[in-house]
Amino acid sequence: MKRYSLIIFATLAAVLLIFTACAPRAEIALSSTPELTPTSTAMPTATPTPEPTPKPTLSPEEEKEVLNQQFQDFFNKEGDFTEEKLGFHPIYPSQPNNRKPEDEVKLGLLRIIDGDYFNIYGYLFDSIITEENNIILILGFDGKDGNRFITPVEITSSVEDHFLDIKEKDFAAFYISEEKGSTLDADYEMILTYGSDETANYIKGFEGDRIILDIPNDKIDVKSLEDKWDIVYLNYLEDCNSSIPYVLSLVNKLETNGIDTSSVRKSSKEINLISNSDDINSIDFERIIYVPTIRHNWNGLR
Repeated sequence: MKRYSLIIFATLAAVLLIFTACAPRAEIALSSTPELTPTSTAMPTATPTPEPTPKPTLSPEEEKEVLNQQFQDFFNKEGDFTEEKLGFHPIYPSQPNNRKPEDEVKLGLLRIIDGDYFNIYGYLFDSIITEENNIILILGFDGKDGNRFITPVEITSSVEDHFLDIKEKDFAAFYISEEKGSTLDADYEMILTYGSDETANYIKGFEGDRIILDIPNDKIDVKSLEDKWDIVYLNYLEDCNSSIPYVLSLVNKLETNGIDTSSVRKSSKEINLISNSDDINSIDFERIIYVPTIRHNWNGLR
């Protein structure tokens, strides 16, 4: 596994998917979970990057103070992070099916697609870009023990940049699903961005919002792909495989939102936990979780 030295940005970076040809799953109406193995299927047209809302300029120390205060308010369920303010959201899991609009949805598990993906709902505080042009998202969750926690995940956008460098643009697209309805099975628009800079700029507007992560829950057969992909991409797939035990640890720690998690395997691995901004500089990248795609609800998350 690789390690990175970090450069903290005050803006939210983007979440990057390296995989292509996101085929719809037969069991759901929404083609929400892209296959891990890219194909040469034609890509949709990229949507222009929206202009982010200008934000006040803060010094590095002021940025740390603001972030630390947000962390503490989040842990204590105060200010903008009370259960009432974070509990209501127009996105609901499609399972169980008896949810009502007035029901709370906590920052946790939204759906399990066995042998494929977990859909996980988190609050995006901030982002970090590494020297290798990968993006770290700092995310807050509700734990099933009633306590909240913050952990980092990685978008390996350097692989996306690699495909651009070798003129394989079709394989360099990152997918952002803009949800239009009230459940994970509702209508959506798939946004494509190319390269780490373009994706990061698009996602800046998500800072301070709640997003949904699609995270693989099983390993990829990398050996079967050795004659199809170069070493950069194969190494990335191996990194994804190595993070699966940490994915399982994360899911077992999350609020379930009524989802049956009896099928989720146990793991003794411990995920990174962040209690203040200084912890961001000491993230253990051997324990990082990789995220290939995200969802965002454009009806408004606040």
